[in-house]
Amino acid sequence: MASQKSPKESAESTSAAKPADAKSTSAQTLQAASEAASQAEQQKGLSKVSKGVFFVGVALALVLGIYVGSLVPSMFGPEPAPQAPAQQTAQPQSQAPAQAKQDNQPPIPPELTAKIAAMEQNVLSDPKNAQNWAELGNLYFDTGQSRKAASAYERSLTLAPDNADVLTDLGIMYRELGEFDKAVVNFRRASSVNPRHENAMFNEGVVLYFDLKRKDDAMKAWQRLLAVNPGARAPDGQSVSDVIKNLR
Repeated sequence: MASQKSPKESAESTSAAKPADAKSTSAQTLQAASEAASQAEQQKGLSKVSKGVFFVGVALALVLGIYVGSLVPSMFGPEPAPQAPAQQTAQPQSQAPAQAKQDNQPPIPPELTAKIAAMEQNVLSDPKNAQNWAELGNLYFDTGQSRKAASAYERSLTLAPDNADVLTDLGIMYRELGEFDKAVVNFRRASSVNPRHENAMFNEGVVLYFDLKRKDDAMKAWQRLLAVNPGARAPDGQSVSDVIKNLR
């Protein structure tokens, strides 16, 4: 688009041109004035448009600034934990284990699970059979189910209270459950029923020494054991006499 001449340039051009009549000069002057006015209007319009665009641009920048500002925390903050679908919040009944875990015991092999189930049926069908309760307690013992084992042994002892083996096993389960005084009581009952029950005397000393911190009483229990069997050995193969020497 050709550039418009300024009023000054139009006047200079007019003065440099050949003389013309007043009518022609007046027409040229009016045309130049009209062009100048038109150019001023265009600049005024452009000024208005530019100002409008400026305000629109500022408003848009503010909106974008708010939007971007709202994104920053989510970009640098921790991700929200995914919500599990409703159908996954509960374990289906069909996937539940056949034998519930207890006392943090390891997974029970299927064959032991079957034996436990069978023995549980036996004690239900014959609840006054002390031997069945003791065998059920042994199965719980072997699978790390201390609380169930203790309950089964207790049921067995209500039917046959003088079984030194069951008394000793119950004492071991009480120790596993942190009931140390009850453990000692059962070990002593076992050795009173059978004064030669080495396992009961050895475990009595273990609980007294390590759990109840009654070292003198522990030494007495082990000395009773040595009186019965001077060559008695701990489960790790060390002689009980050496155990006493090392712990004195």
